[in-house]
Amino acid sequence: MVIAALFLLGAAGLLYYSRLGNLANPPVAFAATFAAGLIAVEWDGWLLDPVLSLDAGRLAGVFILALGGFLIPWIGQLRRREAAGLAPSPTLLDHPGVSSLLTFVELGLSATILLGCVLLRQVPLIWMLLGRITVEDLETKLLPSLPLGLMAVILTLTVFHALLLASLFAKSDAYRVPQERLLYSVPLALTASLWQGKRQIALFYLFVFFARRDQGDGTVRLSSRAMRWITIAIVGFVFVLAFSKVRQIRVGAQTSSSSELADYEATAQLNLIAILRSFEDWHTMRPNATLEYLVPDRFLQSDIQEQVNQVVYNTTSPSGYLAPWFLDFGYPGIPLGTLLMGLAALFAYERRRRSEAHMRLYLLVLWCCAAASVYEHFISLTSFVLPVLFMWFLGKALGLEKYGEEARAFEWAGAKPAAAVAWRSSSAR
Repeated sequence: MVIAALFLLGAAGLLYYSRLGNLANPPVAFAATFAAGLIAVEWDGWLLDPVLSLDAGRLAGVFILALGGFLIPWIGQLRRREAAGLAPSPTLLDHPGVSSLLTFVELGLSATILLGCVLLRQVPLIWMLLGRITVEDLETKLLPSLPLGLMAVILTLTVFHALLLASLFAKSDAYRVPQERLLYSVPLALTASLWQGKRQIALFYLFVFFARRDQGDGTVRLSSRAMRWITIAIVGFVFVLAFSKVRQIRVGAQTSSSSELADYEATAQLNLIAILRSFEDWHTMRPNATLEYLVPDRFLQSDIQEQVNQVVYNTTSPSGYLAPWFLDFGYPGIPLGTLLMGLAALFAYERRRRSEAHMRLYLLVLWCCAAASVYEHFISLTSFVLPVLFMWFLGKALGLEKYGEEARAFEWAGAKPAAAVAWRSSSAR
């Protein structure tokens, strides 16, 4: 069953890569993340607990169900094939003040992080480095003591900051962003990633930068397919190194393991295996577990998570996007949950070229697909719902939806409508 699941996941990824013309698309991302989960379990799961190897077939079957549900809306995309060697139509620029908007977001993010440090009376990153607190102390004692909503604001601004940076640097020539902008943006991104010692934020920054560049319509594009793979290798190496180093900060370890990334991926799958085994006959047929990620803990009185914590392999690690759907609706809930994700991904994919604002929404949905084997971001209030609402509010407030015409997109630069046509032509070369 494991071999069959890996074959189906790999075949789906290769098929949609060949049809859609790039790696950073939802079907490829979805298939890749669950294939990585199976490989990690096979590599690391047997060493952690030989008994768990008996459940590998069940896990593989669940992943096949998940893949089937996700691909149902995407069947129509198999009829199309991107023309090889031709650049895609460029994504239209959005609001002329997007660079100023980045400054506003960075000031807001800096202020909220500083406020958090003042309220905690410490800088969590430094205290973890000094060994005075652990990541468990931070997550169970310090962060819950902050005022309601502050962490949600920090996470929402962090997500939007990453998406804005990806847009600006993919279109740096068109937006005329000075290179000196990096002197503040990059350190702030690192600070936002490490302030809580959370590795997924660092991964998100790297992912959206690569995914935006891989769309192929940036003003500075990779010159060849070989350069694309070299870039992937470099980004992967940087992330694996950062992933291990952040673990040292989180738990105070003196050394880091070369298999830390595989261990982390495997732990999420082992948690899911434990849930599949322990809750097979217990389903409420109501969205109780899924709502836990959409409603703040302070408002939702539920003991589902407490029951889950009694059976999972590691209570501080996530269990992936499939777990809450299984808890609520059993095995039918798995393709149901991935069907909803597939529909949302297709909706964002088909509209991504309308403007950079649409592209940012697409990148966020794409990230949810790529992280589905480990995280529940697609049904998360702070990781998905609030950032989407924030982007929608900005779109209404700034009139981003009015920038659907190329001529309007270039008015801010003092260009005539004909310049838009010239820019499209130069981008397609």
